[in-house]
Amino acid sequence: MKDPYGLTVPLLTTSSGEKFGKSAGNAIWLSPEMTPSFDLYGFWIRTSDADVERYLKLFTFLPLSTISKAVEEHKLDPSKRLAQHLLAREFVELVHGPIAAEETAAQHKSIFGRPPKPDQTAATEAQQDATVDQKSSLHRSDKRHFINMTSGNPSAPITSWENAPSINVFLPRSLVYNTTFPRLLYSAGLVASKSEGWRLVSNQGAYVGSRPGQVGGMGDELKFTPIKHPDKGMPERYIYDDNQLILRVGKWKVKVITILPDEEFAAKGIKVPGWNVEEGRPENM
Repeated sequence: MKDPYGLTVPLLTTSSGEKFGKSAGNAIWLSPEMTPSFDLYGFWIRTSDADVERYLKLFTFLPLSTISKAVEEHKLDPSKRLAQHLLAREFVELVHGPIAAEETAAQHKSIFGRPPKPDQTAATEAQQDATVDQKSSLHRSDKRHFINMTSGNPSAPITSWENAPSINVFLPRSLVYNTTFPRLLYSAGLVASKSEGWRLVSNQGAYVGSRPGQVGGMGDELKFTPIKHPDKGMPERYIYDDNQLILRVGKWKVKVITILPDEEFAAKGIKVPGWNVEEGRPENM
């Protein structure tokens, strides 16, 4: 009988001593069904400056010379998070493939601004980190009978970066103007009901993307402001570029809304909560 062997590795921790894992609330999964590529990218973007060089060495196959160069460039302007973007891009490509990495980087770019200039780093695709919160409470039924055993919904399909709902959504003007944030969250698909939207707004668990000072276009800077007022007419105050609005629920769920005239939206035949497709008008709210 051969002698058994065991392999141990050091416990992975942050510079502050916090460990990685479910009990610490910062677990990630390699499976795209458990942690979609967008969420995985956002996780690494949040890496602290004190940890990013070590993680690049641990979680990528980049040459040490490339890592050293990226870290030096990062130190010139840490706010751009060049090293974190490099880490996120490389890790997503490693575990989900180059197509998923490219799509994910493009999504971050479309939400959070234009990428830095090419001479800064070839792997950098976005300006600000995106954090998303994707917490789900597990259903008490036997998950073995679920379509997707990782889901809390027995009817929920298996999703990945290929078939996950898009962060981009079209909404008719009448569902955005002269309405409330709770109803807008519902129409955008961020909550399951208007009452859930009201609860989120009451607890300041929903956010709207805004530009500093609310002056001019969105540009490269984006901040999320907690939604505090459920009054009618508030959402249109945060529209930029004439027809764009960004909403976020928690840390992870983001929707980029493109506002269309009602006639144009009706012609597309798009179905969204609160819209009567057959009659081409808003439902009675």
